[in-house]
Amino acid sequence: MAKKIGNTQSPKNATAAQRAAEELDTLHPERTLNFASRKLVVREYGGVEWMQLRAVTRPLVDALAGLLAAALSPRYEVVLDVLADNLPAVLQLVAIACDTETDDLRALNPDEIDALLLTWWGANGRFFIRRATDAVAVMRAEARARQSAQSAGASSTQPLSPTDTSTPTSADTPSAS
Repeated sequence: MAKKIGNTQSPKNATAAQRAAEELDTLHPERTLNFASRKLVVREYGGVEWMQLRAVTRPLVDALAGLLAAALSPRYEVVLDVLADNLPAVLQLVAIACDTETDDLRALNPDEIDALLLTWWGANGRFFIRRATDAVAVMRAEARARQSAQSAGASSTQPLSPTDTSTPTSADTPSAS
């Protein structure tokens, strides 16, 4: 997702601070949008932050998992429908990524919202897709386990004869002596 920008100086001449800043940009990219009304910086969620956001992201991840489980390609328009269906959570998540309030986002015009959503998805979409893919893998593994358990529990053939042979039904076998 993140693109490392090459250093204009040779690596030998770059200071440690410059190299650290480039590495940080690679690990946690920030994308700046300049709108007529304001400037917004969209950032990728951090690892701990992502964990804190799980409750907010769950409906969105579940909806994306449903698309993936149905073998539907998460094209932009399809994902846009999922985002619209989960708008309160999406606005909260975008606002967090921009360090702003949801009311500030509501003031943006449609073109600005579209650009913001694309930028936010570019910075953070992989988290959603990864979690949705993991959820689909778990669902499929559970379905296979259930199917395996059902087929192992059901007998495919009936016994040909009773197993109880204690009741004599014929005369004793003569001895060989």
